[in-house]
Amino acid sequence: MSRWYPERGYLQMTSTSQPTFNWTDFEPSYQALQQQDLTPGEVPSFLRAWSNLEKRVSEAYSTLQRARDRDTANEAAENAYLQFVREVRPKVQQAAQTLNRKLLSVENYEPDEQDELMFRKIRTDAELYREENVQLDVRVTNLVNEYFKLTGGLTITLGDEELTFPQAQANLLNPDRELRERTWRLMQEANARVAPELDRIFLDLLRLRREAARNAGFGNYRDYRWQQLKRFHYTPEDSAALHRAIATHVVPLVSRRREAQRVQMQLPSLRPWDLRADPLGRPAVVAFKDVRELEDAASRIFHKLAPKLGEQFDAMRDGGYLDLAARKNKAPGAYCSSLPARGMPFLHGNFVGTARDATVLFHEAGHAFHVFATANADILMFARHSGAEFAEVASQSMELLTLPYLAREQGGLYDEADLPRVREEQLDSIVTFLPFAAVLDSFQHWVYTETGEDVTIAELDAKWLSLMRQYFPHVDYTGLESFVQKGWQYLHLYGYPLYYLDYAIAWLGAIQVWRGALADQETALARYLDALALGGTRSLPQLFEAAGAKLAFDEAHVGQLMAFIEQQYSM
Repeated sequence: MSRWYPERGYLQMTSTSQPTFNWTDFEPSYQALQQQDLTPGEVPSFLRAWSNLEKRVSEAYSTLQRARDRDTANEAAENAYLQFVREVRPKVQQAAQTLNRKLLSVENYEPDEQDELMFRKIRTDAELYREENVQLDVRVTNLVNEYFKLTGGLTITLGDEELTFPQAQANLLNPDRELRERTWRLMQEANARVAPELDRIFLDLLRLRREAARNAGFGNYRDYRWQQLKRFHYTPEDSAALHRAIATHVVPLVSRRREAQRVQMQLPSLRPWDLRADPLGRPAVVAFKDVRELEDAASRIFHKLAPKLGEQFDAMRDGGYLDLAARKNKAPGAYCSSLPARGMPFLHGNFVGTARDATVLFHEAGHAFHVFATANADILMFARHSGAEFAEVASQSMELLTLPYLAREQGGLYDEADLPRVREEQLDSIVTFLPFAAVLDSFQHWVYTETGEDVTIAELDAKWLSLMRQYFPHVDYTGLESFVQKGWQYLHLYGYPLYYLDYAIAWLGAIQVWRGALADQETALARYLDALALGGTRSLPQLFEAAGAKLAFDEAHVGQLMAFIEQQYSM
């Protein structure tokens, strides 16, 4: 059960029952806005009232998603989520479109300069809206929900122990190569068992997405999605330029480091299960024994970085807005969602004790600090979201800004002897991520613009394998092709189409924020926090500039940043 308390500004939920929301919870408010006479002078108050309503709707959706993701086997939570998607969200979309048109039809109204970008986004939504796409969106969400159910329940049995995928992935850090290979193969075999269903789901998604694009007058889904994502300040051609820059400057850097790893490990070639292992055969660094220890250390680290951030993290922890431990039937991955009526973020994770888990917490906390920074009355809901490209700068910068505070003697997680290794692994995670982002983005551009209606799974598999060989030439996939070629069955491809190169673009920004912090920590942190507080009120280039970075995609820019990263390995 859930109730909206306008005087308190949040949703109050009991802990004994599954929250549900109906259209009747929101319909009167939408009707009141629709019936309101709107003159230029009344636009600001109209927008404020509409923004407050959108907070309620967004919080309801996040609440239901949170319940579903906590336990993908919970039928009540799944049904409540799907009921909202099928019955409430379509009506919300229709009502919002009516309000879009009402707002945009006001004569003689000129938005202030600070609102121009917000109005451009509203105008884009109005132009893209098609009634027939509302039900297509419901069908898409149902298919994505199937993906979460299939992948959230995956486990392997190793010896007498059943392991979730996050738990199993920890074995890939183990010095025992035989254990790493056995774990990797068991995980691939588990994936293979659901692969036919995931194939079906994606082909269905592809058809629906293409239909939606055609309905909106676009020749392909990529161009339609580009506008949906409000990518006003860079083009698909810029994405292709970044792919090339990664191939030119990042892939050789990764290959040099992998070759050194192969030599140290005395292996004829590197196999997929070798990539995360320590080249000197050392056991993996254990960052924490349980999530309570991780949360304690994170609180201390954020307080040292900036007291305000520490207080915000403590508020999440004390308020029950963290769910970080891995368990069976929990939705995969980690994310931060926003509960905008409360002005609170919520962090979802699947952490088992690795150093990478700790880094992911810092990453998601960066998103959370972004939510806090924009949760003020001056920024309407329509102008809060900066776009993923800068939202990821917020999170990825936090991975790097926390590096000086990780020593156990300062309240952090690691012994002094482990700090150089943790730092090196952090840099490796960046440079190995960038080629994967190029693979996933290239694959999606190809799928959505070059393939026909009769594209086959075999063609998808072959394209993915080709891209993996192109961007990861240092990995030996011999005999493993049947597994590697299914790597496209990835979360973002199903649930967040064309949202992945955003991470690569953001890394270019985060590296520049970090470079500034190494020169002047106080100034760089202040600029970073000021940029977060702008939300989506400024363009992407302006947000990068506010954070002390430059938005660029060319080879010279990427090459310069990779040279900086390579220097940091030896420091």
